[in-house]
Amino acid sequence: MHDESTTLADQLHTLLVDEGYGKVRFDDDGDVVFKCEGLTYLALFDERDPRYVRLVLPGFWSIDDEEERERAIEVCNHVHGTCKCAYVRVGDDAASAAVEVLMPPGAAFDGPYVRRLISMIVTAVDTFREKMLGKTLES
Repeated sequence: MHDESTTLADQLHTLLVDEGYGKVRFDDDGDVVFKCEGLTYLALFDERDPRYVRLVLPGFWSIDDEEERERAIEVCNHVHGTCKCAYVRVGDDAASAAVEVLMPPGAAFDGPYVRRLISMIVTAVDTFREKMLGKTLES
């Protein structure tokens, strides 16, 4: 349990610093930016929904043309069907991975939970990359 006056963003920021994650900071929107294993993640919050958190690994895969974009969208369907909680979204020029959670009232982030969220994103990214590179034969 934690003090309800502490926002999830503040709580996560403190935890990430305490756990030794790299370059932890707030961006201009009050979201938390941090590094993990050389990758930059964003933790996005919604002040209208104070228990909601979206953890994002933005732009992990570049989309170079329409053919690659169409293939990436197909691969996203595979990721969504095989990976727990995480998803990949294809934009105009890149793919990003994310996991969204609703924290129960009074719940607090802890190290194992944050590592699990990151692990789910990494699994989705690895699955996407393997499919895009043709390393898996599953449909």
